[in-house]
Amino acid sequence: MRNIRILMVRLGIDNNDQESERLYKELENVGFDILYTGLHQTAEMILDVTLSFNADVVLFDFAPNANIEVIEHFEKIIKYNDLYEPLIVLRSDKTIEQPYIKFSKNENIKNIAGGIKKHVHAIKAV
Repeated sequence: MRNIRILMVRLGIDNNDQESERLYKELENVGFDILYTGLHQTAEMILDVTLSFNADVVLFDFAPNANIEVIEHFEKIIKYNDLYEPLIVLRSDKTIEQPYIKFSKNENIKNIAGGIKKHVHAIKAV
């Protein structure tokens, strides 16, 4: 069985992704196959990488000024084209009233990894 594949995207335009790079390394160290797109990605670009990487999870890491519109557009493209739906995970301290799996910026890496594994295995079991 292959490792869970995570595509990580930094949302927002603060040009500071050191925190995202740290999270990337931590997730890689606990055994995930992870690809980090970096900053300034459109929904279409995220979809292209998601499909080519065959990502199980798309983890959106929010900058302070990020909004959820990119994620909503990403989901619309997936549904419109009848594509498989990866698990969407958010890492943000914003209040988001969407049905996404969400972790705070201060969340322990073990909790993030455990939550992702639990949800991916539940999806694959269906």
